[in-house]
Amino acid sequence: MPDDAVVIKRSSQMAPSETRREGLSERLLLSAAESMYQNVVLFDAREGMEVEYHAVPTGESLFILSGLHEANFDGRSETLAGGDIIYFPPGSRHGMKCVESGRYLAVFAPSKAALEE
Repeated sequence: MPDDAVVIKRSSQMAPSETRREGLSERLLLSAAESMYQNVVLFDAREGMEVEYHAVPTGESLFILSGLHEANFDGRSETLAGGDIIYFPPGSRHGMKCVESGRYLAVFAPSKAALEE
C-alpha cells in the first residue's frame, strides 16, 4: 500500500486475536504493510496478565484507555490508569502487568517496515 493511502478501520468490527501472552488479545489497527510511520495496536488485557521485560527497536507509546496497568522500567514501576500515557524510547527495556482488566493503545514509531529499509 502506498505511504500516502488513507486507511480506515473500525476496531468495533474487528475480532480480537490472542497473543502469545496469556490474558492479552489484540486488534492490529495499523500494520507495517499499511504505514511506514507507525504501527498501532489496540490491546485488551485481563487482570494478572504480564508482558515480560523486552526491548523494541522503535519508540513505543502506550495510551491507557481503561483499567489499571503497572509499567516496569529502569528499576521502577508506575501504575497507569485511563487517560495516562507512557513513552518508551527505542531500545529501552520495559514490561507491563495488568492490575485491573482494561484496554490500552500501543503506537510503535517508526513502523517496523521503516526499520527494515
